[in-house]
Amino acid sequence: MDHIKLIDSIYILDVKANSQYSYFLPFSTADNIRWDSKIQFHDDTLVTITTARQGFFIYSFKHSIKTFKLISGNHAKNMLCNNVLLDKEKNYWIGTETGVLQEQRKINTIRNINLLPFVEAGEYHPVTAVYPTQDKIWIGSYSNTSGLIVLNKEFNFLKRIDLVQNFSTKNHILTISPWSADSLLIGTKGKAFLVNIHNYNYTPLTLKNSRVPVDKIRITEYFETSDNESWISEGQSKGVWHINKKRGTINYYQPGKSRLDFPLRNAGSFAEDKKGNIWMVNYMDGLTRWNREKKIFDTVARKWPDKNINRFDCSGIVIDDNNID
Repeated sequence: MDHIKLIDSIYILDVKANSQYSYFLPFSTADNIRWDSKIQFHDDTLVTITTARQGFFIYSFKHSIKTFKLISGNHAKNMLCNNVLLDKEKNYWIGTETGVLQEQRKINTIRNINLLPFVEAGEYHPVTAVYPTQDKIWIGSYSNTSGLIVLNKEFNFLKRIDLVQNFSTKNHILTISPWSADSLLIGTKGKAFLVNIHNYNYTPLTLKNSRVPVDKIRITEYFETSDNESWISEGQSKGVWHINKKRGTINYYQPGKSRLDFPLRNAGSFAEDKKGNIWMVNYMDGLTRWNREKKIFDTVARKWPDKNINRFDCSGIVIDDNNID
């Protein structure tokens, strides 16, 4: 989406065919698309777009016939939506500025799971991360006091975990990601923690063969590959980390111009192609590829193939069977 010219359309770039096409959006991008808005693919054809004022929109995308069709419905309208997840029962889970919504597709209803009864009154508790395990729902927010909130599948309160650090970074949760069969990786403003999903114990992130203090990594984006390796972006201008869980090793790629450096300032999104190569984008710097066999960043694109698009302005990437979108 073009947030510079404020055109109310979404552009789909077909890199392989060196072409683009666009579709009109039923809302004002100037009023609704912020830095934290997301275009999310939930399978090969189902797409959601989160907005600042109009809830979220659901689309059906078919590359073969180039269609991007709006699926009608009132999806958390008039609310600021940060993130959308789709569970195995095809229900939508939506992180908002005040709590979590569950939209049940079969009966077309929305449940609002309000966090206020579980946290201190008088403070702002924006939800930044939601992750379901087999029998629990884990919710993180960007707040000093709310911590990591755990609910059961009936949305009853189970536990609030205080991720203790210094006061300025205490509990400011950025990401919740799977780490092992028994633990979740929690990225915060100050440190990274591993939380046991059974007994709720937590420890700073450690790797057995790492020579760097990995618990100090500030996780803003997390991606797990098909062979169970992890890529982490720290945000700002701090590059990316590549973790091999089996070996307990980590490689850090700082921004730079050599072949061993990371060619962007950070990664705002990750995707994996069929060959296991990892693609990353930064909304200002461009697109790059980590070559799995060569172990280097061998591709960098800083402009779109369309000469009419002056800036890169891409904050997300998805790879389907035919293209990078």
